[in-house]
Amino acid sequence: MSKPHPGSRRAGFTLVELLVVIAIIGILVGLLLPAVQAAREAARRTQCQNNLKQLGVALQNYHDTYRRFPPGGYFAKSRPAGVASWPAPYPAYHHTWLTSILPQLEQKPLHDTVNFKSMAWGQPIVSAQLKLLMCPSDAGYKDPVTETHGIAFTNYAASEGIMWFESFLVDPANDIPAAGMPWDAVPKRGNYANVFGGNRSNDAADIKDGLSNTIIVAESSSTGFQGPGTYDPENGSGESRDRDNGTPRSAFIYTAVDGRAADGNYNEVDDLAVKSQGTYFRSNPFTQPPTYISRPGFNTEAEGANSNHTGGILQYLRADGSVSNMPDTTSWAIWVALNGMADGAPVLVQ
Repeated sequence: MSKPHPGSRRAGFTLVELLVVIAIIGILVGLLLPAVQAAREAARRTQCQNNLKQLGVALQNYHDTYRRFPPGGYFAKSRPAGVASWPAPYPAYHHTWLTSILPQLEQKPLHDTVNFKSMAWGQPIVSAQLKLLMCPSDAGYKDPVTETHGIAFTNYAASEGIMWFESFLVDPANDIPAAGMPWDAVPKRGNYANVFGGNRSNDAADIKDGLSNTIIVAESSSTGFQGPGTYDPENGSGESRDRDNGTPRSAFIYTAVDGRAADGNYNEVDDLAVKSQGTYFRSNPFTQPPTYISRPGFNTEAEGANSNHTGGILQYLRADGSVSNMPDTTSWAIWVALNGMADGAPVLVQ
């Protein structure tokens, strides 16, 4: 058996060689990391798209059963026997369109826990957080018990369009577009409301612009949004909001009156007070209902649709059940037209 010569040395790396190897590994990691992050975001975006598709199927099945889409929120409450009329403000149920389609989302046991003849507030469903309603790219709130006053939230909001289209969008005295509105892609007059107004139910025949040309559900960030790049007729562009000024959408309780939900005529969800238009339920994080209005554009304000996906894109659901996305460079006027179900605007959803 041979033995190493007493004067020989084992081969190994020098310090310089080791540093070179480490540097090469660092470069490779730096090159690969963006690709890995992009792949993960692509997977999250695909999951988000699948969530929207499931909502689309559920809404189609609901429509097949009841011949109508559910209203965005349920407000009117039946009067007791012998009571001629409710004194204003009126008590209300505050159930949502998402509560209505739970059986079509394979959540019938949860649906069966709901007493639709009583206020939603105080019922267990209010805090029932469903993974299906959460976008994987949204890094905002995760736990309704500890973060959002016990209110379950959703990243998918239904479109109310613009409910006050005659007074806000058009100068009725002169039959011309209102001052400051970029009317390069929409007609001067038309119905820019959408399917999911509060306490108002519509069927497919009401969507006169065509099911494949009308957006009815879109993403909504749990923290709200006020970003640059999209026309905002009231506040202009701004900065992304964060958890310190959050506005999650409550999934199973119609909490706020912003977006013409109640317009000051109905009691708050806890039946303690009346909220004026534009206010929120509870303290920070503030709470919006699971609907949005198209007036601010998207990726601009909390009451509009908004997304946390990279690249400035927003994913949405059409009335025919199909899903797609658009960049936030899309003009404000086109966005408003795509959210109007009977405006007659010659705009096709991409």
